[in-house]
Amino acid sequence: MGLIVDGTALPWDKGKGFAGHIKDHGITQLLNIWRTSKDRRSLPFKWGEEIECMVIAFNDQEKNAKLALCQEELLPRLKDQTMPSFQSEYGRYMIESTPGIPYGDVISDLLIVEENMRQ
Repeated sequence: MGLIVDGTALPWDKGKGFAGHIKDHGITQLLNIWRTSKDRRSLPFKWGEEIECMVIAFNDQEKNAKLALCQEELLPRLKDQTMPSFQSEYGRYMIESTPGIPYGDVISDLLIVEENMRQ
């Protein structure tokens, strides 16, 4: 989705009016990046997965689960870990997880993705 570093996201009813602008400019940005990068041959291909996590509070006695709005409390504790990397996400109940280092262009990197996502 993207990293919200400063500020807050607009509520849907206010933000949906910008959808066309965001779509058009997103496509333009993608094409500009592709045009400037398409002939690069000296840099290795790097990639990574992104997992959108929901923070959930379980209540065993009442046998229910609710979204926990505690992203701001959890992130400082998760930042101490080196891998994976955790960032804030759109909702206060969401945290984004990405690999600590990018994967490369070898088959062995493809084979460890699923295991890394489980950790």
